[in-house]
Amino acid sequence: MDLVYKLYKNQESSYLPRKILQSLTYSFMGLASKIALSRHQLNVVGSERLLLAIDKRPSNQPLITVSNHHSCLDDFFLCGSLLKLRHFANVTVCRWCLTAVDICYTTSLHTNFFFWFRGVPIWRRVRDPLSGKITHFGGGVYQPSMDFCINLLNSGQWVHVFSQGRIIQPHERGSEKNIRLRWGIGRLIAESKEVSFHLFREH
Repeated sequence: MDLVYKLYKNQESSYLPRKILQSLTYSFMGLASKIALSRHQLNVVGSERLLLAIDKRPSNQPLITVSNHHSCLDDFFLCGSLLKLRHFANVTVCRWCLTAVDICYTTSLHTNFFFWFRGVPIWRRVRDPLSGKITHFGGGVYQPSMDFCINLLNSGQWVHVFSQGRIIQPHERGSEKNIRLRWGIGRLIAESKEVSFHLFREH
């Protein structure tokens, strides 16, 4: 459960090389997502509010963003559609994102990629897709990764959360509004300082 602290325990002593590698990772993924999105027609509404919060909020003010979740590529394409290229080159303003351990940290390659892409490993409740039985009960709202995110927020960082806790399947999307937000978001808001909170959906 303390994977997040194992990954980031030396972040102060390795600040410069980590920042360089994260900047390279962000710049590459930002450019790749911009190129991919250029082949499609997008209608982005209200992005100026998010950009204003990223660029102009006080340095000690936390930022929480929330979105629904339709595919594993949502995070990359959200960043690609909402952020400017200058944001990808400045990793200090880029988001941290809660990422599922059972999907994003299954190999050393995946672990390193999401580490450089500012992923925060989260233990969530997992159900077997066929039987519906719970195979992992998750770490709950008081797991170390949630503590880590609260510390990030209270130092003025940006944390992004996929509030439904899983990818919403096509047959569920008609009733998506009935799917509740995960309780952890409430804890992030309640235990943070003054929060600039933005709710947006990508579909």
